[in-house]
Amino acid sequence: MRFGFHTQSNAPSTGSAADIYPELRERARAAEAAGFAYFSVSDHVVPFPAVEGPATPVLDPWLALAAVATATERIGLLTLVSNVTLHTPPQLAAAAATLDVISGGRMLLGLGSGGYRAEYEALGLPYPAASERAEMLEETAEAVRMLWERPTTTFDGRHFTLRDAVLEPKPLHRPRLLIGGSGKLTLRSVARHADLANFVLPGPGRLAALIEALGRECADAGRDPGAIEVSVLERVVLAPTSEAAVAKWEALGSPERGGHRGLVGTPADVIAQLRAYEAAGLATAMVFFPDRDADSIELFAERVVPELREAIA
Repeated sequence: MRFGFHTQSNAPSTGSAADIYPELRERARAAEAAGFAYFSVSDHVVPFPAVEGPATPVLDPWLALAAVATATERIGLLTLVSNVTLHTPPQLAAAAATLDVISGGRMLLGLGSGGYRAEYEALGLPYPAASERAEMLEETAEAVRMLWERPTTTFDGRHFTLRDAVLEPKPLHRPRLLIGGSGKLTLRSVARHADLANFVLPGPGRLAALIEALGRECADAGRDPGAIEVSVLERVVLAPTSEAAVAKWEALGSPERGGHRGLVGTPADVIAQLRAYEAAGLATAMVFFPDRDADSIELFAERVVPELREAIA
């Protein structure tokens, strides 16, 4: 099993903006040293209310990842995820290609169709219907890949149009696309374009159903579903006892998602939950730690990651 370390919040522990990047850099270095395969950051214009308050710092994800790239050597770097309705395909393709060059070929591009209405209100933009956002995701995934791979790109879509567009530099390698979301139209885009699928807090039972649905879309697209790396984004709350972990989770005010609270419990509890995920078809767990809980991070890196990597190696 692979693991990704997701930074959901950029609030510095000291309260000083000067400490935002040093803390981000050290989280990335620690994740790399612990054997995480990926380091991801959010791509939001305004703070996400389920995670932090309205005054939480929001970093530009591409500048942050470029800085992290210079401080790390092996770990994959990605946005989880970039909202395609707030960026054009050339903007995303160029930012990702630049990160790939800076990082020596470690970039992944995470795409999503958006769904956080407050971002549109903050920017004075209309909030597109779900079907329209899904169409924009499909067009963006196709156009970005064309920009990366072709000398010139002409693209005629309902939402985006390109005429002999040139993107240089190209990425150093064939970049991988992650698409996040679980709707039928999103799964169709995953089947057609993605190298990784990402589902937020699904729980093992729902993940199995999503993988089955993705398999049907892959059959329609003529693609092997085994070529797609299945990942989840999971909340982790760890403690020495199950009762203490649940109490910590309740104190955080973290909401359940479809009756699933996240990976909450002792290291043994979380290992069992991840093994259930693995049995459902999970390949990669992208994890985040509410309030950057140092105890949970330490327990996960020292007790959970080695156990699962050794068990599956």
